[in-house]
Amino acid sequence: MSKQREDLREWEKKLQEGEERLAKGQRIINEREQRANENDRLCRQKEKDLEEAQKKIDETNITLRNKEDDVNNRIVNITLKEKVNFGLCL
Repeated sequence: MSKQREDLREWEKKLQEGEERLAKGQRIINEREQRANENDRLCRQKEKDLEEAQKKIDETNITLRNKEDDVNNRIVNITLKEKVNFGLCL
């Protein structure tokens, strides 16, 4: 009978150790899952930030093209005025 009790205690001890290892493994898995979720969230935020930055770059490029067109038009107008004024001076 005492041998059976000793075996039972040993079995319970092993069972408890196994449960503790299982709980520790589950905690590790949960921590990894949380880190993975946080990394996913950060990646989505960075992607959103990049999209917004690209949109601003595109808008700035359009503004710069418009300003370049305006400058070119002014140069053409100045050149025409110079030609007209040069022609009047002759």
